Amino acid sequence: SLDKVLRLGSVAEQVSPEDWYSKCIVGMAYFWKEQYDMAQQKFEQAHTLNPDYPLVILNLGLVSYARGEYQAAVQHLSRVITLSASKKEKKWGDGEGEGEEEDYTSESIFLRGIAYAALGNWQNAVIDFEQAKTTFNISPLITQALNAYAKGQLYQARQLATKGYRCYIDNLARAYKLLE
Repeated sequence: SLDKVLRLGSVAEQVSPEDWYSKCIVGMAYFWKEQYDMAQQKFEQAHTLNPDYPLVILNLGLVSYARGEYQAAVQHLSRVITLSASKKEKKWGDGEGEGEEEDYTSESIFLRGIAYAALGNWQNAVIDFEQAKTTFNISPLITQALNAYAKGQLYQARQLATKGYRCYIDNLARAYKLLE
């Protein structure tokens, strides 16, 4: 359960206060509990300890979006894209720094497109969605949002993009077996 993750993460933080990974795990637990202020605090602590790790910054983008801070989400996700373009990161949580290379570029472009849509910046949202479509399995809701935008239905397009974000979050939770 998420409460167990929070308890174990708290112990890990006490044992090793400089462990950015524990802070990130605790931040994700708070995120899933929709305690976004606490999640942001933990992600910021992890970021201070490991400022160039793309997944930490991606998480800051997710929590910024969830808090309605869309411009901050765009900034964090743009930073992930820049970092990912310059280097590949080891798979998050592998413990030894070994494992598959993981690149967060496509995911960040997709999420940044959703943040742009929330800001009403459809020119950049469309660019990001079109770019993300080529390498990331985006929700059909985003295709519907693009179609609504093309028809001038901006309110409906924004609603569909927001639902696309929620679908992404739900799928992520399922992947981590948080929703059953």
